[in-house]
Amino acid sequence: MDLGIVRRPEVDPGGQRGIHHLIPITMSQVRTFVTENFKFLVVIISFLVTMYAQHTTNTSHIAELTIRCQSLESKIQDQYDKIDAIKSWIRRYSRPL
Repeated sequence: MDLGIVRRPEVDPGGQRGIHHLIPITMSQVRTFVTENFKFLVVIISFLVTMYAQHTTNTSHIAELTIRCQSLESKIQDQYDKIDAIKSWIRRYSRPL
């Protein structure tokens, strides 16, 4: 089974470097690569899964904090409205000294 094309530099008969021939990658080469680098591949995949898990957790946490912040801002605005109502009541019903 052909999985792709790899460029492998070879020297041509004239001695010039840099001539590339296209060589197909076979399943046995992939299998050899995976078996030789299994630990490294597991570490990379684990790292990527961990990064994704942290990203989703942080995204949901940010959404939760945004909702909390909006709720607190609403409560603060209600408190300011109450304070303003008290001030206007005091101005209306207080006697000048």
